[in-house]
Amino acid sequence: MDANYLDGEHEQVEYGNGFNYAVVKDRPKYGFEQEVRAIIWKPNGYPLPFEMVEDTGLVVPIDLNKLIHEVIVRRDATPEFYADVEKLVQVHRMRVPVRWSAIS
Repeated sequence: MDANYLDGEHEQVEYGNGFNYAVVKDRPKYGFEQEVRAIIWKPNGYPLPFEMVEDTGLVVPIDLNKLIHEVIVRRDATPEFYADVEKLVQVHRMRVPVRWSAIS
């Protein structure tokens, strides 16, 4: 699901659809990010094809290189944090650039 960005002062989240709270953000200035979020819903009685991790979550195989095109680090992050992000990108074998945000 693509995230939907609303102007929090002039627009409200539409009621009646519980998924809206997971995919609606109130900062339209970040709309250029083209953020995507995934929701896995398990109706009662339907099995899921994923491995359960105790009662806390699921193991869902994904290819980060197909989902992420770049990583943007907020401007007020420390250089150490930026370096940690770069290391995580390498550890997870992602082929994406890491850059500082242009938004201050």
